[in-house]
Amino acid sequence: MKFLILSFLILLSSPVLSKEFNCFSKHISEAISKNKERRDLYAKMTNGESKRLSNLLINAERASFVVAKIYDWRVKYFQRNGLPLLCLDYIDMDLTPNFSASLDYPNLKYDEIRKIDISKVRKKLKKSLKVGYLELEEELEHLIDVNRNTGHYNCMFVHVLESIRRSAHLATHYIDSAREKGLRSPKKIIDKNIKLQINSLGIWYSLDKKASKFQEQGVQILCRDVPKIDLPTSLEIDSIYR
Repeated sequence: MKFLILSFLILLSSPVLSKEFNCFSKHISEAISKNKERRDLYAKMTNGESKRLSNLLINAERASFVVAKIYDWRVKYFQRNGLPLLCLDYIDMDLTPNFSASLDYPNLKYDEIRKIDISKVRKKLKKSLKVGYLELEEELEHLIDVNRNTGHYNCMFVHVLESIRRSAHLATHYIDSAREKGLRSPKKIIDKNIKLQINSLGIWYSLDKKASKFQEQGVQILCRDVPKIDLPTSLEIDSIYR
């Protein structure tokens, strides 16, 4: 009995289960707010030079917000019928590491780390998606592993890869639960959301490249501004079937 009560409390307090509607746009809105807060903090560390990068990041997130509102509208049918579609995909921005003015110098210069062919990556991921979600997840695991390096560079790129991996892992559960609930299949929306993230990789990678000159100087911009995205817990998976 104590275990059941504890499990229920953990489920209620889960940062990804606390929002029932507009989950995508709320996530983006939280990201915008956090990056606005940190913009001047980073500017102080870089004599104002990082402000342009912060503005580019915020503008990219504002554009994402418009798209997110459309997706939130599309998934309301499912959410109203008990399927938390997209609400488990995005991690609470409160889990983002605290801002740090401490300098963390990487061992390598940005030019010394592995280059990323974004076009090739997008093609591989889309090809894997056509085969199935498991194949996509396996390809993402490989890409995350080879591109995480020391955690000093390409952090937005890796963050979005982690986000796609989480969505791919959730996909079959959303589809199975919809079938059990007698709802229409959410597969088309799920695939569109995954493709949206895949197509956006070039934008985030371009920000990573711009951030590298600050990261070489030990400034942890971007890398401490996103939460780590793990695979969903068993409790989160179980919630899809309730």
